[in-house]
Amino acid sequence: MLEAIAEMPGSNLQHIADALRLSPPTVSIAIRQMESTGWVERRPHPQDRRAFQCYLTAEGRKVYQQAVATHRRKFERLLQGLTPTERNTLLTLLERTLQAAEVPPASDQSSSRKNP
Repeated sequence: MLEAIAEMPGSNLQHIADALRLSPPTVSIAIRQMESTGWVERRPHPQDRRAFQCYLTAEGRKVYQQAVATHRRKFERLLQGLTPTERNTLLTLLERTLQAAEVPPASDQSSSRKNP
């Protein structure tokens, strides 16, 4: 969730929930917890008094950057045992998998139209 807020600063709860495919109540609870730890700041939305926008605090950015660095080191360690060709194949397959995950299957799209 920190990544979503870092990549989409100023997003509201619904936008974050949609991006992560989580329910708004789940996101709301997580944001409240991150706010209480000092990682996230909620600011009133300038046009919608009912909504708020989420931003990482300086501490939240620090935690996020540390998590990214840790993830990168672990991923690089995993790749060390592979040949350059195997690495390229793996990265290509992972990119395709991520792209496929971003597009909801046809059954998800049709069911979301039936149950807004």
